[in-house]
Amino acid sequence: MANHIVTLTQNLKGFAGPDPNAYVAEVPAGEYPLFQIMSQYPNPDTDFVQLDLPDTDEDLWICIRWKDQVYATMRTEQAESARPPINFHSEIDLSQAQGPVFHGGAVAAPTAEEPPMPEVPEEQLQVQQALKGFMQPATRSTQAGVVQPGTYPILEVMENHPSDNTDFVCIAHPSAPEEGIWLCVRWKKQTYATIVSSGPEAPPAHNTPAASPTAGEGQDAYASDPMAIAEEALTSLLPSFHPFGYDLHKGYYPYALPGV
Repeated sequence: MANHIVTLTQNLKGFAGPDPNAYVAEVPAGEYPLFQIMSQYPNPDTDFVQLDLPDTDEDLWICIRWKDQVYATMRTEQAESARPPINFHSEIDLSQAQGPVFHGGAVAAPTAEEPPMPEVPEEQLQVQQALKGFMQPATRSTQAGVVQPGTYPILEVMENHPSDNTDFVCIAHPSAPEEGIWLCVRWKKQTYATIVSSGPEAPPAHNTPAASPTAGEGQDAYASDPMAIAEEALTSLLPSFHPFGYDLHKGYYPYALPGV
């Protein structure tokens, strides 16, 4: 039985081989045993894995990465073995692999046990306004609802990613306790959240409300955006449109237009 499990976060195309031109059928989102993996194949932009699909003899290949976009995660089902990690750059059968799997690089030799490091205060993210959540650190990735204002534990920080204009932070959230939710906390000079320490002098954390549906971000989502327009500025103009009418066969205005 394979020791590694691939989790697809969305439905993905399945191929007869690690070739985007060999499409066979769509593979639903879910968890599947891993057979083989081909990293940076057929070019550095893509990674392919071969999955063991239930109730079928076909073991299809899935593209799990294209450039910075990652569409799946991989984990081991059992405790890590004492054997050295496995490095891979090309096709390797991992069905009987033991221990963690890493991309490339030399395996470091075992070192003597070092004294424990002093505890570092956990960092948290203070979200000042409702923000869209994403499955990956990119606004084009799958949305994961809306995160309401509050203080959340930080899982990972990616500054100047995927460009110098944006910073992303992955937070632990009740709606996604394992993989977390990515938030864009900066766009150019506009900041939407602040990283704080959870030490003794840190401000008290707010309750972490559940993520709102993706359909709406809340009225205060763009309160600090200098380009935003107040809702009243638009609704106050509605009475001026009452005299206007529309006829499918004859368009007209409520008054004469100069030169018409």
